Amino acid sequence: MKLTVLDSGSHGNCYVLQNDQEAIVIEAGCHVQEVLETLNFNTRKVVGVFISHAHLDHMRYVEDYLKYFPCYCSQGAIDEFRFKKQRRPIAMTPLRTVTFGGFSVRPFDTEHDCAEPFGFLVKHEEIGTLLFATDTYFVKYQFDGLNIIMLECNYDLQILQENCQKGIIPKKLEERTLESHMSLEHCKQMLRATDLTDVSRIILLHLSKNNADPIRFKKEIELLTGKYVHIAQRGLELPIDVIPF
Repeated sequence: MKLTVLDSGSHGNCYVLQNDQEAIVIEAGCHVQEVLETLNFNTRKVVGVFISHAHLDHMRYVEDYLKYFPCYCSQGAIDEFRFKKQRRPIAMTPLRTVTFGGFSVRPFDTEHDCAEPFGFLVKHEEIGTLLFATDTYFVKYQFDGLNIIMLECNYDLQILQENCQKGIIPKKLEERTLESHMSLEHCKQMLRATDLTDVSRIILLHLSKNNADPIRFKKEIELLTGKYVHIAQRGLELPIDVIPF
């Protein structure tokens, strides 16, 4: 199984997991043409597109995606997004696992400033269990038996506060970031509370352009966990098999 990051951040988010037979897409914040190219235009292999919430950097192109793929998100996201056409994604129920080809997907509620945001627990025989959680300042659930972790690490508190004091970012943005995104320290706290025994890779998502230090974040999470750590950035491709080597 291969993971391709089309983008990760406030300008757009989209991730493709695929093998030769099937694929899932997480988020619809990048142009559908990029997804088609990543799939070598084999649209039939996509069993579903799973969208975490209705903010534009995650759901902007959903109506284009619906032309090619079945899309899934929460009912809250469907109600919040301003659709121009009649076709809609399919609403998922939180904590109810659904099977899509060789994948099973279990959405769970997260903490963000929007209607009914989701994280996803994805299982497949090739990857084991993958945790996906972004745009949330806190995850109230604990997870066992994880193999791959894709987790937001948006900002460092000191950098954020210094940028606000210098006028680089407005006070309202600082307040929103604190209330809706996961800091480096909160990311560490979650990883400390998680059984990492079977985890092979950790992919850090949605780093802020102004309030994060990717090199330091990577190093600190590696030192904390002893795992391979990657920064999700445009064009990143990774093998994510349950046995990585």
